[in-house]
Amino acid sequence: MNDLEFDLFKLHNIKEDNNPRLWISAIGASLHNKLDEIINEIIKEKGSITNYLKVKKETIQEIYNKAITNAVTQGNLAKILGVPRQNLYKWKECKRRIPVQVLDKLLKYSGIEFDINKATLETKSYTLQFNRQKLAKILADKLNINLSSIEKIIYNKKKEVPIIFIIELLNVWKFLFKKSNKDLITKLKEIQITFEFLKQNTNKAYTVKAIHNLNETLSRIVGAMLADGHIPNSDNSLFILDEDEVNIETFAKWMHEAFGIILLVKKSKWNRSWYTKINNKSIQRYFIEFFKFGKGRKKENYTIPNIIKNADMLIKKAFICGVLSFDGMVRTNKVIGLNIGSKKLRDDVFTLLIEDGVNIKKSNKADSTGMWRLYSSGFDKEQYKKWLSYFVEKSNKWFKIYEFIYGYSNKVTTLEQASTILKERFRIQNSSKVDINLILEIFMHYKTLTIKQILFRLNSKNIIISEHTIYPYLNLLRQMEIIIKKRLRDNTNLYIFNEYMKDWKLPNRVSKVI
Repeated sequence: MNDLEFDLFKLHNIKEDNNPRLWISAIGASLHNKLDEIINEIIKEKGSITNYLKVKKETIQEIYNKAITNAVTQGNLAKILGVPRQNLYKWKECKRRIPVQVLDKLLKYSGIEFDINKATLETKSYTLQFNRQKLAKILADKLNINLSSIEKIIYNKKKEVPIIFIIELLNVWKFLFKKSNKDLITKLKEIQITFEFLKQNTNKAYTVKAIHNLNETLSRIVGAMLADGHIPNSDNSLFILDEDEVNIETFAKWMHEAFGIILLVKKSKWNRSWYTKINNKSIQRYFIEFFKFGKGRKKENYTIPNIIKNADMLIKKAFICGVLSFDGMVRTNKVIGLNIGSKKLRDDVFTLLIEDGVNIKKSNKADSTGMWRLYSSGFDKEQYKKWLSYFVEKSNKWFKIYEFIYGYSNKVTTLEQASTILKERFRIQNSSKVDINLILEIFMHYKTLTIKQILFRLNSKNIIISEHTIYPYLNLLRQMEIIIKKRLRDNTNLYIFNEYMKDWKLPNRVSKVI
């Protein structure tokens, strides 16, 4: 396997998949043809070809009775001859043609002199040691499953082939032909190429595309899951939640592109967030096996999966896009960055952003909540253009950065329209005590205000904030031409409400993914 290629046989977990309903199966148009090549090779090279013949009932019974006397029991005789006991009984009753090799051993053990050539009534070819039925029996015993289920696969009557069946078939192949581990890996790769779809071995499970190599779309998905995703302990599902509906809809689009599944995006009943849930064992195994996700709570100091670390910059950048789209921050004061609980992930993202030419800094220690921060350095438009590529297009964060570069252009005709847009674009954060609509309301009522007057009005509403906190909101309202700043003779700033609504330039509304 190359550095970016998945070993899909690892999707089978020996400890957890302890009954056939839990197995993961592969589906492919040419999968059975590839398996037939191996089965036919075993039968052709390891099957002993001989003649078999019909002998008169009386003759074979005489030979059998003499042989059984010498062997003491039928079980002993079957063991001596190396044949199943039930077959020996059928030959004795002349209900089945008897192989020449078996008859020859019977004659020697019975001590009866008999000319096989003169007694022959009919001769044909017969595979004594290996045929499909014998191979099916061996695999059924190895897998501890009923024979009929294996026969359906051996005889190409079932399109789904459990991964564990292929592994055990190749183990038989390796043992019989004395192959090396290198030979086995080569054969596994040849078969894996034929995997087109994956499915848990139950009727209710749905089929997903088999992804053979790490790509940009899957890397974005992994970044998003590492940021805001969760794998429960209780079932085969994955779950991701975000305040921005566009992010979740885009995630669903990525999942459809990668695995061919259609996901429902739902609004949370408990908060303002949106979420989607994937209930599929094959997909969950990708995250656990190849990207080392754990079930339940995230491990402390989690970081970028090694397979992504070893990939090219496009795949690394796609991963960062997933992380920042869901866990990144775009502040009102035009600072962009990441606030996250894992120092290792923060540091790895920092290194990759530096490698991509992004001007960025990082904190030397965790904040009071234990979060590690990285943040943009400077307010250069070219830098903002770089940042733009790390967020989902037309998401709330993407639009904010876009407007840092190109300004605002949306026209409104009513205060209700303006208020709705501002609420949607500049949602109040959990850590904030004020939002931009409240400041707009104060200006609409008082028209002209200094900084101290604004803080006084907020204080009367039990909102205590500093001048430093209010400046980003005033700058936004100025950029939208809702207020105008005038410098007074005493060097204080006076902010004046612009009542000409036709001059206002508001953010564009969030557009849903098409």
